[in-house]
Amino acid sequence: MSQPRDRRGRNRLNVEQQAAVVTRYSNGQTSTALAEEYSVAKSTIVRVLREARWSCAVSPSRPSR
Repeated sequence: MSQPRDRRGRNRLNVEQQAAVVTRYSNGQTSTALAEEYSVAKSTIVRVLREARWSCAVSPSRPSR
């Protein structure tokens, strides 16, 4: 199965791949190794990781009582 591509012909990661990147990075795999495996730029991997952390950081907290 080939990678999905954007309008400029660059490889993109689907939602499942993005989740796998986050999991594998948290288990110790390097962003460089992940970029090579998924045939994307290292900056793509870093963006996925940053967005995953950001979405966790801004999740609403419980209201105080």
